[in-house]
Amino acid sequence: MRFQIWFSRAAVIGALLALCACGSDNPAGPSATRVVLKGTVLGAPTSVFSEAAASTQSASGGKITVTVQEDPSLTVTVSGNGTFEITGLPLGSFTLVFSRDGVVLGTVAVTGVQPDAEIKVVVKVTGNHVVLVSLEMGDEPAQADNPGQGNAKACMIEGGKVGSGIELEGNVASGNSSHFKMTVNGNRSGGLVDVSANGASFQCKGDKTSSAQCKAKVGDGAKVHVSGSLDSCSQNAAQVTASKVMVQK
Repeated sequence: MRFQIWFSRAAVIGALLALCACGSDNPAGPSATRVVLKGTVLGAPTSVFSEAAASTQSASGGKITVTVQEDPSLTVTVSGNGTFEITGLPLGSFTLVFSRDGVVLGTVAVTGVQPDAEIKVVVKVTGNHVVLVSLEMGDEPAQADNPGQGNAKACMIEGGKVGSGIELEGNVASGNSSHFKMTVNGNRSGGLVDVSANGASFQCKGDKTSSAQCKAKVGDGAKVHVSGSLDSCSQNAAQVTASKVMVQK
């Protein structure tokens, strides 16, 4: 009788151990973690972090949807104020696909995803394209890749902060007074900065040349000092809206 009781207890313990073993086949699978991504889609280039800028509606189309390329079941529609959230994302890496009315606007790839990570991403819709503004994982920048933009870990302009004022001095590489690309003095920037100067005032340093005459001097090779706001910035692309352009002698 004692043998039978001992055997029964051993059988129960064995069964429990078997159940535990079965449940541990995939301890690192997506269901064992809770990776959360919170995103913002900006729709207007003039006021980067305002609610109006975050509107995802446009005269040319409907709402924007975000889908995880590796798992199409993970898809959300961006809200009216430009925000979205996706949970249960895979570990390691994944790609976000932004589309509107079935047309792909762009993608953002994220790598180095750890268990229980909270990821924050901000993108801007410009026409029919998506531009990555920022991507963070916890307190540190996450590693991201965007086709044609390379690794977007940080702003290519030293000290540049999206949504803040900025002062840049350098030379016009190409373009005209309305829209030009410039090199920045002192190796402050890792590449050409895209400057929109449609609404800027123009002044020539050290003389009384009229604004119109000064504006006409902006061309290839011109030395300029630009004051304005940094609209977007990644490791190899930056866009500035100028409020004032000072043309140097």
